[in-house]
Amino acid sequence: LQTAVSTYSTLLDSRQSLIASRDFRGLQALKEAIETSRADTDERLQSFGALYPNADVERIGDAVQAMSDAQAAYLRDVVAGDVISATRQQSAIAQTRERVDSAIAESASAGATDFDVIRADLGTLSNDLSFAIGLAITIMVIASMLFLAMILFSVSRPLGQLFHAIDGLDQADSEAFSQDQGPSEFRAIGRALDALAKRVRAQRSAEDQLRQSETKLRQFAECSTDVFWETGADHRYSSIQMSGAQTGVDPSASLGRTRWELAKGDPDSDPIWRRHLDDMQNRRSFRDFLYKTPMPGAEVDRWWRVNGSPMIDQEGRFLGYRGTATDVTDQVAVADQLRQSQSRDAISRLSGGVAHDFNNLLTVLQSNLELLQRRGELKAPLREMLARCIRATERGSRLTRRLLTLGQHQSLHPERTEIASFLGEFGELVCRTMPSSIQLSIETEGALPAIHADHAMLQDALLNLVINARDAMPEGGRLSILAKRAGKTSPCPDSVAFEIADTGDGMPADIKEKVFEPFFTTKGVGHGSGLGLSMVRGFVEQSGGWIALESAPGQGTKITIALPMACAEEGGRQEPSETPRALHRGSGETILLVEDDDDVRSSMESILLYLGYAVRSASNAEEALRLLGKTRTPIALVISDLVMPGDLHGDDLAAIIGERFVGLPVVLMSGYAEQGIRQDILDHDVPLLTKPVATESLQQVLHDKLNSSNVTIGDSLDAHSHS
Repeated sequence: LQTAVSTYSTLLDSRQSLIASRDFRGLQALKEAIETSRADTDERLQSFGALYPNADVERIGDAVQAMSDAQAAYLRDVVAGDVISATRQQSAIAQTRERVDSAIAESASAGATDFDVIRADLGTLSNDLSFAIGLAITIMVIASMLFLAMILFSVSRPLGQLFHAIDGLDQADSEAFSQDQGPSEFRAIGRALDALAKRVRAQRSAEDQLRQSETKLRQFAECSTDVFWETGADHRYSSIQMSGAQTGVDPSASLGRTRWELAKGDPDSDPIWRRHLDDMQNRRSFRDFLYKTPMPGAEVDRWWRVNGSPMIDQEGRFLGYRGTATDVTDQVAVADQLRQSQSRDAISRLSGGVAHDFNNLLTVLQSNLELLQRRGELKAPLREMLARCIRATERGSRLTRRLLTLGQHQSLHPERTEIASFLGEFGELVCRTMPSSIQLSIETEGALPAIHADHAMLQDALLNLVINARDAMPEGGRLSILAKRAGKTSPCPDSVAFEIADTGDGMPADIKEKVFEPFFTTKGVGHGSGLGLSMVRGFVEQSGGWIALESAPGQGTKITIALPMACAEEGGRQEPSETPRALHRGSGETILLVEDDDDVRSSMESILLYLGYAVRSASNAEEALRLLGKTRTPIALVISDLVMPGDLHGDDLAAIIGERFVGLPVVLMSGYAEQGIRQDILDHDVPLLTKPVATESLQQVLHDKLNSSNVTIGDSLDAHSHS
């Protein structure tokens, strides 16, 4: 009976491995073997009851059935992935096995007392016969009793060992029956029990390893930041195990809903989602599927990376999916910041190169147009045409400044700017651009300190924001400009903030994410370049400030820019003089012009000749140094482009001239900004003219530098130049 019960228990345990390996044919064969084993167990149980009338057969049968039920419950929990319940069922299985073994042992022990009864009865019978038959019969009875005692002794000891081995089988201890004593049948039973004990020990060892593995997996799961999820056959979440403290969300809000119902956006129109849905409909495993969801209970939208595998039962039925999800919101944000940084860096390089080349073209146009304009014999229509062309070059110059500001290449000239006077001037400018349907208010919040910013660029930035606000209210509305101190919790507390708020339609979240990107615009073709807000952000960040945007559909838009306060000792802004400075013409001094662009060099030569200077030209720094080293014509000043081909640029040339030709003035010009100039050159007060160079600005710089230096390079310094 014990062997039959053990075989039945082992067959029940075998179902788990076949289910894990998806061996459905083996499961069917095992099912038939289990039914046969159960029938054999019931048959042996009836035989056991017949052999031991005092045995509690019903109790043993109930224990066997409880063991079967506990094993089935354990397998259901394993398939469902309920580790805790499965562990409890493991304990229940062990308890039911103990009940079976205990019931069999107790019943066998109860049956063993029958031998004692028989022995006592035979003793009494022998005494009675001794009185009735006499001495001869008594001797025969005594001999019979001795023979019976020998038989009882030879049987009872192996039976005792058998019962002891059965009692100790739960502890896998069969050593008490391993001795070669008693009849051969009992020795065979002992060997069988010993083999069974080894199997029990192996089974117990496997169960211990399984419990340790389950404990380890449970600890890993508790320490993991991943989410463990499960769906039904309808793909709706049926189980989500996660730590709300780790992710800041409530998992119960997602139960009963599908992944695409929780997703943000339109999964039906997204090809990535369509591929994912196709995988799930065809019950394929998937990995690293990335999607965004406005998770209920969370403060912000979340990005998730999910993995999943289909669940199939032993009969091949699809039960749903089980898998993990990882919150990758921070990683996506970092990747997006990196992408934006790389994009801005690429645009910065592109804008700098375009601005440089475009400024060279504008220099050619503006120089020649100004020379034509200064010819007195031109008729009025031609002069008007030239004026329009010059205004066009000025607009082109402003556009290149925007490009340079976009890439933070623009040369800023920050100065102390008083808020009250600045807003007064700005208000007069804005009022001329506002229609009567828009109510404009400009206010300050208390007495505000001065700021350290480029006055002209600040005006352009605020004007850009005001025009955007005006365009957002075609039917009219309210536009407010408020200046106030930045809060203590702001990115830069020691700053003054300008808030530009409108009552327009506002912006959805997807537009807000893109408004500061270069060339992005929601205006129609021909109504916006997409550089306005990018230029504003570039100017603010280059000035050491910060910018923020608040907007929602139907709630208008508010943009805040903050700029640092000015130092107490910083000087105020110098107002431009009402009367232009007197222009001075040259006296025939020779100027060395270094410019790699042929058209720009020719145009600059014409301007310098017009201004009264003699000109020597070089196309690069190396050629300029050779001319300076061997010229017999006195060189009074060197004017050079900053960026040139070759190993030496304009600032390198200026540094070499400062070492070899001490005192010779140098003027640099460039379509870039002064950030690219060597600091030692800036420290030696080398002027930088921004292309396109206005004739008046060029003439004034040349006049000032020539008057401050009496050095010329030629015969007088020829020896010094070779020293």
